[in-house]
Amino acid sequence: MIARLAGVLAAKSSDAVVVDVGGVGYEVVCPLGTLAALPAVGEAASLFTVTQIRDDAIRLFGFIAEQDRMLFQKLVSVTGVGPKLAIAVLSGAGTPELVSAIRSGDGDQLRRIPGVGKKTAERIVLELKGSLDDFVAAAGSGPRLALRKGEALDEAVLALISLGYRRNEAERVLADVARARPDGPTEELVRAALRELGRPVNR
Repeated sequence: MIARLAGVLAAKSSDAVVVDVGGVGYEVVCPLGTLAALPAVGEAASLFTVTQIRDDAIRLFGFIAEQDRMLFQKLVSVTGVGPKLAIAVLSGAGTPELVSAIRSGDGDQLRRIPGVGKKTAERIVLELKGSLDDFVAAAGSGPRLALRKGEALDEAVLALISLGYRRNEAERVLADVARARPDGPTEELVRAALRELGRPVNR
């Protein structure tokens, strides 16, 4: 199993990167927070990874922090939660906020993430609530899963910049997108912006 990659960032897309390690390019699917935190293409980068082996493919999922990887592994252990949904959950909020929401049993907060329905949120809470002792709880008095509008926009701008767009271009497109989706989470804003920019969006 590949647990960590360190090399040169060779490419970025809306949901994945390619890391060149000794002349071999590894495609790694990442949550939005990791994509935004990675350096520009051509610079050195490292990721904590999880390897998924299937009959038809070997897939890598990458994370900027060890605790993000640990939570991903916890999420995919939940009944009905696969890697794609686990990445969406981690794109919807940071690990400390997710851990706080799960520990407090706040399924309604989890349901604010696109793709997470009532039953899935309840299963995540039920199956993980007592198994997160290794995680550092979010600071503050309670969970803060839903980003405020300004915070979601800021993260979306950073995500577009990490994909190679200029800041003024990212801010212009996201301003239009946000008017139609005033309460949209970061992932939804980024995907809508990429569609406006005419860039293919992987689902």
